[in-house]
Amino acid sequence: MSQQQNLPTRLRPIAPLFLLLPGLALAGGKATLIEAGHSMPIGNQMIEAGPTEISLTWQDADTVRMDFDEEGSLFRLEGKTYTVSRSDGEVEVIDIGAMIEMMHSMTHQGKNQEDKDPSDALFSTQATGKTETLAGFKGRVYQVQSNLFDEDEGPDEVVFTDDPLVVEMTHAYFGVMGGMASKETNQSWLDALPGKDRGLLRLGDQLRLESIQRTDPPASVFELPAQPMDLQSQMGSMGAP
Repeated sequence: MSQQQNLPTRLRPIAPLFLLLPGLALAGGKATLIEAGHSMPIGNQMIEAGPTEISLTWQDADTVRMDFDEEGSLFRLEGKTYTVSRSDGEVEVIDIGAMIEMMHSMTHQGKNQEDKDPSDALFSTQATGKTETLAGFKGRVYQVQSNLFDEDEGPDEVVFTDDPLVVEMTHAYFGVMGGMASKETNQSWLDALPGKDRGLLRLGDQLRLESIQRTDPPASVFELPAQPMDLQSQMGSMGAP
């Protein structure tokens, strides 16, 4: 399985929430998050995968590394997000932004303007009045609702905190998955955030913060293990007669 499949898909609609935190300067840290187990198809059977431990390391707002396991990582470097997959001694690095842009241009060829604008997404948070403590941090519980969620599942219960270190971690976590939504969507969802509570402690039963610490990771942690693939050349060769 590629590390793209390992990404918590329920988080993708929420990823833009934290990309535009004004005035936030990250100072370096490391956190461990736990993604809940999930079902995945293997042949004709559904296999239950156990909880996944995610290691997140950041130096600043634009220098972030997320490790899912020994084979999958995400990097945020100089405004770009890269996937890194390792298999049988081989390493593959892909520029996510370039890949999404290429896929977008291919899927929209010949289409009219009736496609739904992602900036039409609705998002709201509602305080429940409850509090919850995770990883030693006290947070407030909110009901988060969006028309991008599965209507049958209803709103997610999310625990936010205003602790500065957790806010930094959250910014780094979702920043590494940037580029998957428009600037307009990012801003509209940012406007809906609950005051200063912008540090994520728990997202439903899908994700929770396990531990976090302030640290100054060495620059070598953020070095890509290989050059990014030339996607345009590869696509050109695939389409060649």
